[in-house]
Amino acid sequence: MKTYMRVLLLAICAFLVAPAQAGEAKLKIEYAGTIFNMMDFSDGTIISDADARGSFGAMQVRVVSKFTPFLPIPDPEVSCSMPDKVPFVMEFARSVTTFKDFSEMFIVWDTGWLCGTPGFPGQASYDGFVEGQIVGGTGRFEGASGDVTSSFSGFDLTGPIVFGGPEFPSFGSWKGSVEGTVVFAD
Repeated sequence: MKTYMRVLLLAICAFLVAPAQAGEAKLKIEYAGTIFNMMDFSDGTIISDADARGSFGAMQVRVVSKFTPFLPIPDPEVSCSMPDKVPFVMEFARSVTTFKDFSEMFIVWDTGWLCGTPGFPGQASYDGFVEGQIVGGTGRFEGASGDVTSSFSGFDLTGPIVFGGPEFPSFGSWKGSVEGTVVFAD
């Protein structure tokens, strides 16, 4: 009887933990981590790393992106209207999310913006929003697709929106969430 119960419990756990390999599932992720920009301000390429948790368990996220100053910002719904906020528009962003089972999800972020608020180290901040597409992956996410959005915020400890600090390298924090739908390959 004990062996039967163990097998049944293991089967139930496997069913609850493993996502379906066909069909679709809602995606919801929360993340927090660090940003690092070692390029000069004219390039602006940023590498961001985060630990995350969500729909498919624990994971790590790495993003490479570039945001450039833009006046006026093209989206009227972006609230960079305060005089102390600096608008940036996303030129590109790509991310790889690696799950505990080493499955990976690849996302190409299509559009986005951020608003930076200059300040002293630890007080300079930013917030933003991006939209993108899941373009595949490995393991559970091989051939996956879907639409995703992410809202994020953070603090710049040394970078170009900091008063009284060196311009580069830029280093700071970020956190946010991702929502969308994953469509699994058949």
